[in-house]
Amino acid sequence: MRFALGWMAALTVAVSGCASLAQPPWADDEAALLERRGAPTRVWPGEDGNRVLE
Repeated sequence: MRFALGWMAALTVAVSGCASLAQPPWADDEAALLERRGAPTRVWPGEDGNRVLE
């Protein structure tokens, strides 16, 4: 039982380390994305009306 609790605690800590409060890079606005990554090679309309940049 003690081993299982230790294992579960270690797993919880390891998995929670993957979570981040920082804004993901794909959530930037288009101008910031173009400045950081450069011009896209392909652009097409997305399902929700936004443009998809490749």
